[in-house]
Amino acid sequence: MVGKYVQLEDAYKSLREALIHGGLAHKDRTVIEWVEAEELDSRETAAARLQHADGILIPGGFGKRGIQE
Repeated sequence: MVGKYVQLEDAYKSLREALIHGGLAHKDRTVIEWVEAEELDSRETAAARLQHADGILIPGGFGKRGIQE
């Protein structure tokens, strides 16, 4: 999961629980890796950091550090 507030334990609690329960429903184990969005400053950095992931969740954001159009 790539987000702005990954260091805050409960910032994405509902998303974390949804992913875990989705894995349980499919009899699969969900492993969440927390990635600070500001670490991914280029496409190359993002590709290198996330290449091993089976899926990537990027919660929406607003303001100066939100989603670019």
